[in-house]
Amino acid sequence: MKKIKVFLLGSPKIYMNDIQYEFPYSRVEALFYYILTVKEESKYKLADLFWGDKYDNEKANKNFRNALYLIRKEFGKDFFITNTKRNLSINPNMDITIDIHEFHKELNILQNHNSLIYLENFFVKDSNMFDDFISEKRIEFSENIFNKIYDDMSSGKDEYKLWEKLCAKLIKLDEFNEKAYKLLIKIYEIQKKYDKALNLYNQLKKTLECELSIIPSKDITDLMKNILSEQKKHLLTKIDNKKTYNIQNNKLQYGFYGRCKELSIIGNEINKFNTNQECKSVIVSGKFGIGKTRLCNEGLSSNKNSKIVVHKFKCYPNEENFIMILWQIILTRVLKSVDGEILYKNKDLLEKVKDFFYILYGQNDEINNVVFNLNNIDNSNLPIFLIELLVNLESRKKIIIFIDDLQWIDHKSLSILHSIITLDKNKNIMFLLTYEKSQNIKIGDFILEMCNNNYLTEIMLNCFSIEDTVQIAENILDMENFDINLRRSIFAQTHGNPFFIIEISKCIKQKYNADGLTQNIENLIKLKLSKLNSNCKKLLELMCLFFEKIEYSFLTEFLKIDEIDLIDSIETLISEDFIYEEERYGKIYLNFVHQPVNSYVYDQMSLTKKKLLHDRIGKFINF
Repeated sequence: MKKIKVFLLGSPKIYMNDIQYEFPYSRVEALFYYILTVKEESKYKLADLFWGDKYDNEKANKNFRNALYLIRKEFGKDFFITNTKRNLSINPNMDITIDIHEFHKELNILQNHNSLIYLENFFVKDSNMFDDFISEKRIEFSENIFNKIYDDMSSGKDEYKLWEKLCAKLIKLDEFNEKAYKLLIKIYEIQKKYDKALNLYNQLKKTLECELSIIPSKDITDLMKNILSEQKKHLLTKIDNKKTYNIQNNKLQYGFYGRCKELSIIGNEINKFNTNQECKSVIVSGKFGIGKTRLCNEGLSSNKNSKIVVHKFKCYPNEENFIMILWQIILTRVLKSVDGEILYKNKDLLEKVKDFFYILYGQNDEINNVVFNLNNIDNSNLPIFLIELLVNLESRKKIIIFIDDLQWIDHKSLSILHSIITLDKNKNIMFLLTYEKSQNIKIGDFILEMCNNNYLTEIMLNCFSIEDTVQIAENILDMENFDINLRRSIFAQTHGNPFFIIEISKCIKQKYNADGLTQNIENLIKLKLSKLNSNCKKLLELMCLFFEKIEYSFLTEFLKIDEIDLIDSIETLISEDFIYEEERYGKIYLNFVHQPVNSYVYDQMSLTKKKLLHDRIGKFINF
């Protein structure tokens, strides 16, 4: 007896004794699939279903008999049985496996199916009744698979990976199928994959809003509320930070959102460092306000260990002009933090400090400051000495040094940092660094070399998506289901930058709109603007007079300056994340990345300058 396997979900396939078989005629093939699906049907209906639209009864019956002959010839004369003179069915003694009937027993049979669409890409010309049958069965089998997953979950089975895969295929089959979304979100919830659940919910929310202008149902929205509540409780057990969370209200005040992958990278490296495995220091890079410092602090607080000493330092603007200022600050703070007994035990090492630094003492012989000795020509042994000194002062514990805003580091301190990492290889001292993307070539070369030598791993933070942006704003404001206009306004103002999301949310809370500038926004913009040259500032002043993007060709014609100088200014502003460029229909346009910058630059201009520029632009456009 032939062993037959039939797969009707996805593109249909038939195997006889593990060899694929293909029918010569589509109507005969369709008849075969139909009987396998329904199991039993009247001969009259079968003839009418496949040939009734084209022929009279006599010819339809003749074609039907010929089709039965072809099937019996290939699959065996006993393949069909006639229960009555009118009905036809598959012989139950045949060795045949059909996926649409087998998955009711075990879902694993669908594991390798690329699609769950019944008879995908299969059709019969001029057979409307069969087309209707296919459409009906696609809905039915989708429901059956959904119910089987639900039943297996209810019975206590643990096949989450398979269920995730099947639910994702059900969603692909019907992107508006909220039941499939809800089931997959529930599967994520059980596994505590909260971020995946939130991303999926946001995907559904976006699809429904864009395509149907509706929001998700109350059932699925309530489920997400519970998941967010669970997530916050889960985080509370991991992070002991009362300033971040309001336990009484169970509300995230200025909580940490997302970045699970990035946190995992930091946590893994700290764990390897603590257990003496080969590890890397970590540098977090990204735009200003993107959350670099917050990520590092979160990573450190989530991985506290009594065997590791953490020191935190920050580089400031203009410090690059002071030689060894960073290491002066590091040594001063470390020396002042340890008690006199440890200093006494390491008095020989402290004597060596004088070869490189002056130690300034205050009252009661307490160390007040450490100043680099500029007269010392040979500093080749300084990195080795610093490693030995720091490790001994911390009673030979492991040390993590967190340096924020590395872009401001002076070149000598960077050179020492490079040498310490290279010599120590992250065995005793691990560095956690942040760096704002800029045109600092030396920092870029340092990162590239350290990463290539496997001493450093770089985490590049990106802005949040519109869905994440709205979710953060909703959490801060304790509001739900922002209308589409408010969603778009928040994202247009912030472009997914966490700093601006928080500050704009404050504006909304005070005025219920996304316009306006907080003091924090003004301070940050003012600091960023102070680093720009006069040409860049003039370009921003001109751009802020336009409510929408400005065409590059207009700038070249209006400003009448050398185009190379203009391009240099544009590239500087792009690298500093003030503006971005986009191409539409062969034209290049420029626009502000963050609208609060536009508002600030405009507000800082005098009325005279605004009027003068508006008049000149008006005359130029009308000319």
